[in-house]
Amino acid sequence: MLNLKYSTRFLSLFAICAALASGTAQAEDQSGGCGMGWKIAPKNSLISTTTRAYVNATFSSTIGMTLGTSGCAKHSIVQNDKRAIHFAEVNQGQLMIEMAQGRGEHLRGLVATLGCNPAGFSDISRAIQADYSNIFPSMSDTSAPQMLNGVKAAISKQQGLAQQCGFTS
Repeated sequence: MLNLKYSTRFLSLFAICAALASGTAQAEDQSGGCGMGWKIAPKNSLISTTTRAYVNATFSSTIGMTLGTSGCAKHSIVQNDKRAIHFAEVNQGQLMIEMAQGRGEHLRGLVATLGCNPAGFSDISRAIQADYSNIFPSMSDTSAPQMLNGVKAAISKQQGLAQQCGFTS
């Protein structure tokens, strides 16, 4: 009986916290109106907010809400750059070698992660190779995001390549 008493208090406290947190989060990220909870409780009231928070946290895929697949706007944390930065961090040593050579599977993977047209890989890899000293101004101190910015700059220098990658010049 004692456990049921604490469980009820915990659920009540959780519902109140969820209601307060969801109102604050909604005001900040502008992605309100999405997820299964909004279909069930679309009104802006305390009960609806609590219901939405509970339904979205319990039954919806919160990762789907974050990624924008549940009718939600994509959050700023979900971007192609994040994927490319992660790829660059994991493969930085090999990418340094392949960028110097102007070829390689890791380089091909990075170019694909940037969203470039695979048909233009040879031109893109030559542009990266030609701009190697700017991409890695300090071989030991260049971070993955700096390397990625250098790669994007090398590609963006050539209008046709920038278009193949969807970069705006």
